This record gives sequence, C-alpha cells and structure tokens, in this order.
Amino acid sequence: MQEVIARVKSIADRRFVRYAAVGSTTFTIDIVLFSVLHSLLGWDVLLANTVSYWSAIGFNFSVNYKWTFGGVSSQTLKRQLAMYGALLLFNFAFTSLFLSLTIGMGLNAQIAKIIATGLQVSWTYVAYKKVIFK
Repeated sequence: MQEVIARVKSIADRRFVRYAAVGSTTFTIDIVLFSVLHSLLGWDVLLANTVSYWSAIGFNFSVNYKWTFGGVSSQTLKRQLAMYGALLLFNFAFTSLFLSLTIGMGLNAQIAKIIATGLQVSWTYVAYKKVIFK
C-alpha cells in the first residue's frame, strides 16, 4: 500500500500533471462563466469571452506560478508577468478570432470555445516550461 501511495505522490508531483490540473480548473472556470454569460444571460459572444477568459487567468497564473512551476524572486516575477501577459494577449486574440470565424460558420459557441482552448494547450505549456517559468 505504501508503494501505491508513493507512486501516486510521485505522479502528482510531476510538473505536467500539475499543469493539467490547473489548466482543467482554469478551463472549467472559463467555460462555465462563458456559458452563463452568453447562453443564460444573453451577452454578446466576444464580451462573454472577454470576461470569462480574463477572470480565469488570475487563478491560472497564481497557481501555476506557485504550485506548478515553483515561483521564485520578485525580479523574476516581473519578467514572468510580462511574458505571461504577452502570451495571454496572443491567446485571447486567437480565441476571439477563432470564435468569430467558427460561430459565423454555424458552430455552437461553447463548442468553438472548447476547440479554441484545446488548440492553445500545447503551445501554452511549451511557453510556460521553456520561456516563462524556466
């Protein structure tokens, strides 16, 4: 039994598993808020995306910084925040453009949001690991 517990702890300590857990939670915050704002309250797609995306981001950075990638000095934090901000702006622009194009072609807004987020996962992890939180 101790071997199983040790194995589970070892897996949970892996950076990618932590990234995936944080990302899944961030995605849940984003998609639930987006769905409530757009589908239930009738907000415009791009406004709902703006509010849901940026609301989920505060959680994402703070948890990835501290737990996933082990935050360091305040000097490094300033550099990381600047690079993180640039990545977020890129991802936000990508998502907004993707939503506009795909919804205009008849795709459901929530499905389009899920696809856009899925596309971002790979390049975001690489950017976090190799550039932002290195």
